[in-house]
Amino acid sequence: MKKAFLCVLLILLCGCSTSTSNSKQPEDHNAAYCDDSKGCGFGEKADMSGYENFDTKNSMFEESDMAHLLTAIKEKKSGIFYLGYPKCPWCIEAIPVLNDIAKKHNQSIAYVRTRDDDSELIYTPDQKKELISYASTYMNQDDEGEYQIYVPFVLVIKDGKVVAGHVGTVDGHDAHERKMNEQEKKDLQSIYEDMFQKLK
Repeated sequence: MKKAFLCVLLILLCGCSTSTSNSKQPEDHNAAYCDDSKGCGFGEKADMSGYENFDTKNSMFEESDMAHLLTAIKEKKSGIFYLGYPKCPWCIEAIPVLNDIAKKHNQSIAYVRTRDDDSELIYTPDQKKELISYASTYMNQDDEGEYQIYVPFVLVIKDGKVVAGHVGTVDGHDAHERKMNEQEKKDLQSIYEDMFQKLK
């Protein structure tokens, strides 16, 4: 009797956790993102608390994921997507600069987290392959000549086409060694500013 009760309880708990995870991704994404080119996330503020020294109160980042990004392209939407994760030192340097430009343009940014808290990839090999098919022009290759998703990776999508992309921060900056200097921050601002102009 005890075993039967435990089995039923386990089934109920599994059923609840499955429905909870599905509720974050509505079947009809049209109402959730990219309606007016001002937002491409689920409409919820992204949890950016893991990013060191980032002002989360004034964040322009919205929750998103890789499936959401690929759907935006297929459905010919427009918006700006940031791919990265909190333990990436280049991401920590880039997001305050990106956020400042987003505030200036009153443009939200869809946050596609690429790794979980254990640094495991969150997206699938098929999703990676599909993104490469759309965005390889703006992606870097590894030593074997294979395209990889290096982060931070910022993409501008206009009417379903990837019209701009930028990987990393600026040439000559190694986030493992030092933080960006003021000139490098200005250079990165300029890169992001040019990217935001592509949405107009």
